[in-house]
Amino acid sequence: KAKHLQFCAGVTPEVYWLSAFAWDMTNFLLPIVSSIIVFYAFNQKAYTESMGAIIVFLMAYGMASAPLFYPFTFVFSVPSTAYATLLCGNLFIAVTSSYAVFTLERFPDDPVLSNYTKILDSIFLLFPPYCLGKGFVDITHRHSVNLVYEAS
Repeated sequence: KAKHLQFCAGVTPEVYWLSAFAWDMTNFLLPIVSSIIVFYAFNQKAYTESMGAIIVFLMAYGMASAPLFYPFTFVFSVPSTAYATLLCGNLFIAVTSSYAVFTLERFPDDPVLSNYTKILDSIFLLFPPYCLGKGFVDITHRHSVNLVYEAS
């Protein structure tokens, strides 16, 4: 209803969607700040030592995932149902795709599995939740490797 009222008032579709995107990005700052607080509260060195990259990484995730939600709101009659469904879908994609690639990466000596891993990784990179999960796994892995090299 709000969108219809804005269009009746003369707001162009470009301005409407741009303002909706700006509002969503502003609202996405709360989870980013909350994540930063959690990282520092639990003293997660892997993330606190590269906080600038983490902030850019989380902002990029928000900018990539928010526009994917907009077209799906037209599929549902109630927007909140669309967002809840998409949230569950994103969670499912993030967990299953990250876990599948992570598990397959444990078998680097098998050429068939290595090939499947590369293919799946390339396909899953189209999904922002997978990129977010993979990014955090990569940051943690690099931090662990750095700790091993510093200790030796």
